[in-house]
Amino acid sequence: MTIWFILTSIVVAAPYELSDEGRTFHDPDKAALIVVTPGVKRDNYSLLIDKLEREGLDAWSIRFPIEAQDASLITSIWIPAALEEFDTQVTVLVGHGFGGTLAAEAVALGTASPNALAILGSPLITHPTKLSDWVAKQPIPIDPISPDMFEDITWEDKLLTALLLGEESLTLEVMSPQWVSTIQSWMTGQLNIDLTEASCPIWAGSSGMDNIAPPEWVRPKVAPSSFIRFGYLRMNRVEPDHSQLLTDSPAPRALSKWSAAQLEDIQ
Repeated sequence: MTIWFILTSIVVAAPYELSDEGRTFHDPDKAALIVVTPGVKRDNYSLLIDKLEREGLDAWSIRFPIEAQDASLITSIWIPAALEEFDTQVTVLVGHGFGGTLAAEAVALGTASPNALAILGSPLITHPTKLSDWVAKQPIPIDPISPDMFEDITWEDKLLTALLLGEESLTLEVMSPQWVSTIQSWMTGQLNIDLTEASCPIWAGSSGMDNIAPPEWVRPKVAPSSFIRFGYLRMNRVEPDHSQLLTDSPAPRALSKWSAAQLEDIQ
């Protein structure tokens, strides 16, 4: 089931897509709202959706078509508006990658008030590096950006899209120039979201092989008990990269179990 919302302000009208994922729940009392990263296809989240629903959470996703890919509106209007649809349920706000960053910013700003927040591979602070300096210098087209537009732009054999959104194994879709510009600015040290005193329980997972959200860009901005590092130090069979955290690792199961436990405690 897909519902389209058109929210209008004086200067902008932008839609977002809210979809009920997975199986049908009858009168669910616990829900998970997944913030899909703009430019990343929703089918990348199938493992996470399955794990959430196995824990008894009714999984939904909020996706932003190209005309709604404005970070300031997403965090101040679209995510809060979507959460209002779950006013009769306890809800965890979930995100991977920059979708989690958007969710975290909405919570930090106080515009969104979920019962819990769980993010995976989502940077909360960034620092300039040689790579980020190079990324910042790449020109952004003025037209909508398809994933293959950057296929000739590489850094040490890594595609620019992989450097912006994660490893090449994630399937991508069209992005707005404004959204790509936001990612560029975040990657060059202009990101700082503090969740250490958030009003809701926080769970944040990362990996040493995550090129988008290494532990150093997550752990300092959450309470120590809220952070989990996946990989060999946790006795996992692999050290997952950014996309594997979402599609092929113990992380979605751990996130889902924590989310279900938090919502159970609230009820």
